[in-house]
Amino acid sequence: MNTSNVALVLISMLISYVYVFAFLFRTFKVDYYNPIVKTSVNWLEPIPNAIFFFSSNPLLNTILISLFAKVIGAFLVLSNSYSAVFIFIICVFDVIGFIVQVLFFSIIGSVIMSWVSPNSDNLFFRLVNEFSDAILNPIRKFIPAMGGLDFTPIFGLILFNFLSSFVGNGFIVWQLALR
Repeated sequence: MNTSNVALVLISMLISYVYVFAFLFRTFKVDYYNPIVKTSVNWLEPIPNAIFFFSSNPLLNTILISLFAKVIGAFLVLSNSYSAVFIFIICVFDVIGFIVQVLFFSIIGSVIMSWVSPNSDNLFFRLVNEFSDAILNPIRKFIPAMGGLDFTPIFGLILFNFLSSFVGNGFIVWQLALR
């Protein structure tokens, strides 16, 4: 692979990851007035809506552009070895796995920030807390805080660890099925 292909692959992966974050911002309905979210919405939303003009669902458009960018990068690397269907399946599992990882680490980040700086007004910290709260609030309905201790992050981490292994095992099953 030459250096121009490496640069194209890196750019396509970066675009894919940026649009995954835009997808998560929209999915979890984080604070639009956070400058990080506002900038991402203003800069990133018009592109998928222009490309997928036939779809009126911006959430679907955002994840499709992320998947499309990932497929382009993977196709540049793997087109000599694998079929297009297999590359698409790899990319679907990779995007899902990245979403699970982002949510997993947002729970970890929220827990660490609650110990170090519980009432921080940092924009990034607020964003991580919004992700974490959106994930953990359904669990908090079933497991309330006991004696001032919140055990829901533990269950959230176990859930996302299970999902991460499930996505990885699903990828292995697809790989074996297509051989």
